[in-house]
Amino acid sequence: VVSRPVRIDIDGPRLGERVRRDGYELIGASADGDSGAGVYDGDGRLGALVFARSDERDDVLFAVEASEIVDALGAPPVDHRCDPERSTLVADES
Repeated sequence: VVSRPVRIDIDGPRLGERVRRDGYELIGASADGDSGAGVYDGDGRLGALVFARSDERDDVLFAVEASEIVDALGAPPVDHRCDPERSTLVADES
């Protein structure tokens, strides 16, 4: 269940900076590994992708609106490496 639309701060590894995205706060059950799961409307259209669970409530999830990821889905693949100091993936430019 979508409880409300939200603006979400996300680390953008491909962008090298923190970005703000449109998304949703969801109420529902979740399990480890649900990150990346699709959120579909009643007609089966992708509306969002789950990316996080609330640290404060087990029944609250956050999803990025599908329109926010269209560019990333169509972009050419980029190799990434882990940056342990930032605890994130960064583009591998080697």
